[in-house]
Amino acid sequence: TRKESSAASDVYKRQASNSMLTIQTNLPGKAVFRLFDAKGRAIRLFTFERQATVSLQGLAAGTYAYALETDGVIKTGRVMVH
Repeated sequence: TRKESSAASDVYKRQASNSMLTIQTNLPGKAVFRLFDAKGRAIRLFTFERQATVSLQGLAAGTYAYALETDGVIKTGRVMVH
């Protein structure tokens, strides 16, 4: 498995609103998205193709880490919840 940062162009849109996060990837096939709390626990897990909308409802304000895996490539980053 290759690991890369979120700076790669395969993940090209990541927007957080007060209650939703939209993820899009240009890689074919299934993708797995994981959202982690400050203690490193996976608190959201979704499998999707091309695009997903993830609910942020019920999460406390703060910064959360994520991992997006597609075709053996893992993208990581952070998202802020307001």
